[in-house]
Amino acid sequence: MENHQTFGPSTSDLMMSNYTSVSLLPANVTGHHNNLQSPKTNNATILLPYRYQTLYSSQTILEDFLVDRITVNPGFPADWFSPLPNSVSPTPRSKPAQSAEYPRSEVHEFFETGLWAGPLTGDDGKAYNSSAVTATHPVAGLEHAWSVYVGEYPEYVQLVVEFRDGVLVTDAPAHRSTALMRWVEEILRKRVKWVVPSHHHRDHTGGVGDYVRRGAKVVVPEVARGFYEQVNGGKVEVVGFTEDEPFVVRDEEVQFRAMWREEGPHARDWTYAVAMRECASSGQGDTAVVYMVDVINPGSGPGTRWDLGYARQWVDWAMADGVPRDAVLVGSHGGSVSGNTTGALMAAVEVMGFDYPDLKVEDFAAGGLVCT
Repeated sequence: MENHQTFGPSTSDLMMSNYTSVSLLPANVTGHHNNLQSPKTNNATILLPYRYQTLYSSQTILEDFLVDRITVNPGFPADWFSPLPNSVSPTPRSKPAQSAEYPRSEVHEFFETGLWAGPLTGDDGKAYNSSAVTATHPVAGLEHAWSVYVGEYPEYVQLVVEFRDGVLVTDAPAHRSTALMRWVEEILRKRVKWVVPSHHHRDHTGGVGDYVRRGAKVVVPEVARGFYEQVNGGKVEVVGFTEDEPFVVRDEEVQFRAMWREEGPHARDWTYAVAMRECASSGQGDTAVVYMVDVINPGSGPGTRWDLGYARQWVDWAMADGVPRDAVLVGSHGGSVSGNTTGALMAAVEVMGFDYPDLKVEDFAAGGLVCT
């Protein structure tokens, strides 16, 4: 039993099946072997499972694999388990540790294929606070929208949009939410009213519960509603939207829209979002900022942090929705090398060889008219 930050109390069970009889002795052994005296014990066997499955909360299969060979006492090179030298290792060495802020469910789920380096902290070893937030306006003239990240480099980038009666935040990477909410309260003097996860993957939703506990609503496609209904022990307000009715919030200064499609890329509930000035007009020099995760990450290049197949799928979608040709993309994942997740839509389009139409910001159609 574990207390999952999204699903609440959950079970994780190992199911073993398809048992087969395996001899305990080498096939070429006959006669006496150690203390095994009788001919019957020469054929001693044990039942071992062939199929292994990890079943989560009695309904979801997380792992499903077969074991057809077991090597007893395998040999390894002498330095097989030696750590990398500090001069080569991309991360500093750290001792194994536990933290109340990192439940077993999170460490196992997110670091299953690697070593957990310990709690997320700054170079001083302390948890991040509002001073660790870097915020910039990705589009000139759109003063109510920020591209933000917490920490030394843009590993996880979010979009913050300020409205008259509250603030909207896209995505919720774990252990960064507290610092960002403090920044919103200190700099904007408001509270986060909506959190809009781009999709359900752990690195984009690990902090959803933090926002919910402070009163934020969770905005997701209807297909993902059930995924979030146990956040904060079920004390959560989920706002759903569909392909035909995108999520739209607007005031006299700015508007935000989140779009989902039945056959979108990357994940079943994957969404992208657009922010622009209210009554935006190309004649006034306006354009839109597009928040997009995992499909295109500006600054990293195809084959590094994004997939050309997914990207082409989204560009088709963007043209149908009317995303303006001069739109600015804000990607979720950057890195210490590029240090950038913002770029022109057309820079990505040119990589893919698209003939993108001359769409203007007022042509954007998903969610209704840009100016009403």
